[in-house]
Amino acid sequence: MIIAEGKKYLEFNVDKRWRILHFILTGYDESIILPFLIGNNEKDSLPSINVIFGGKTIEYETVYELPQYLTADEVKQVAQALSNFSYNQFHQRLKLKNLRDDFDIVFDILYNIYKELLNYYQDAASGQNAMFLSLS
Repeated sequence: MIIAEGKKYLEFNVDKRWRILHFILTGYDESIILPFLIGNNEKDSLPSINVIFGGKTIEYETVYELPQYLTADEVKQVAQALSNFSYNQFHQRLKLKNLRDDFDIVFDILYNIYKELLNYYQDAASGQNAMFLSLS
């Protein structure tokens, strides 16, 4: 969710797809705590963008996880990293999940969500907004 004093509140919800998006963008499942926001995955040499669990933790307990936030500068960094994450890299990372059925359909759905996420971060970055990240 984009936050900034005096600015419009905008929310982006990836629903139950956060696990697979986290894997595609980092190369790791959600059980691995990543100590970085943006880096490279040593296993597959692809970029690793910690969009789902990145940021600094806020000590306010919610149902699932402690919420996190990204500063306006971190939002810009993520927007840039997402814009550099190519169609082929997205495809290559999803292939690692070994989905047997309907790969093309799943790919199209997830890639469209990724493009929406990219636009969301680009809009936030252009507005110099910070963000809250929270699972619900």
